Amino acid sequence: MSLFVIAAAAGCGDRMDRFVERVDSAGVEIVRNTGGDRALRWRFEERVRIRDSLGGRWVAIAAQGQVGADVAGRIYVLDRPRARIAVFDSSGAYLRSLGGRGNGEGSLDTPVSLTVAPAGGVHVFDIGRTRLVEFSPEGQVVGVQVLPSEDWGWRLQGGPNGIVGVHHGDASDTNGTAPRVQRLKAIFSSDTLELAALSRPTATFTLSPCGITAAAEPLFSPRVVWDAFDEFVVVTAEVGYVLNWFSTFGLWRSVRRTVAIRRTNDSLAVDEVGGGMGLSTPGRPCFTDPSEEVRRRGFAPELPAVSGVSVAPDSSVWVVRGHFRAEPARIDVFTKGGAYRGTLPPGSPIPLGFTPAGDVLGVGVGEDSAGALIVYRIERRR
Repeated sequence: MSLFVIAAAAGCGDRMDRFVERVDSAGVEIVRNTGGDRALRWRFEERVRIRDSLGGRWVAIAAQGQVGADVAGRIYVLDRPRARIAVFDSSGAYLRSLGGRGNGEGSLDTPVSLTVAPAGGVHVFDIGRTRLVEFSPEGQVVGVQVLPSEDWGWRLQGGPNGIVGVHHGDASDTNGTAPRVQRLKAIFSSDTLELAALSRPTATFTLSPCGITAAAEPLFSPRVVWDAFDEFVVVTAEVGYVLNWFSTFGLWRSVRRTVAIRRTNDSLAVDEVGGGMGLSTPGRPCFTDPSEEVRRRGFAPELPAVSGVSVAPDSSVWVVRGHFRAEPARIDVFTKGGAYRGTLPPGSPIPLGFTPAGDVLGVGVGEDSAGALIVYRIERRR
């Protein structure tokens, strides 16, 4: 993955200048976006609907790093239950699969994320074997990179010049009470950059009726939220609305937006848990009582302002604002210069990825599209 500094652009940001303040702080550009929400009159038209290669619903597409597309229109989908990558053409027709279980060079054990290069190569992170496997679009194995440490998170973004991902240090002690430190790292052939670090306390509680002990962080805790696309990495790891932009030279821009930080409470925490944490075991299900889980885990007093970040091919940055379980997501869009452009209409798809042409890859939520991967074309109305 090549990372290069992008110069601030004017363009559509000209009319928004009165809401943007830019200052330099020790070589880092601080971009402060003031003012309230501005509605973007964009529409999302379903272009392609993709179900799995057997015509069923995808069971594991729920996060970034699980879908991608190349300039030829091919769409790549992580098929975790089958330990492979399913490849489709631009119309949604199944072409082939990459990987699969086995002992060969290109076999996969537990693939958990993928990165698609615009030209069509795909890097697959196999957490079961702690390695990145690179495939050509036709399915040939191009290379295998064994990672220097085993304790990586479930999303690792790979490319020709390096990898970016969250590494978990300071594992919990035997009681599960010591904090776990999440560190977002970019590893290149000549250097390693730490882009963010966040200490996450854990609490233990019991899954009944089977008596299994589980550990988890307090509800609503900040987490490392990030995305990378070709030229730069965007990350936040705090409660406030702050997005830090990195290149191979380090931090070079920090984008902020003035939004009210929302308070949490016990009732909202119980709602967030829903039916409680569950675990499938042979013979009987294990689960937590929601109220007991909240009591044992606890919850942070404030809801983080940002819950998701996606970088589009045009270098615009899409930000999913923090929201409670029962609320629809609100998505802000920033220009590549860091200026707040506006907020998408309610019900807009949360991007799990983009095609090189700028179409959005998202998961259907309606009764007839639930579980399908949807390719949306964007109609940008003024």
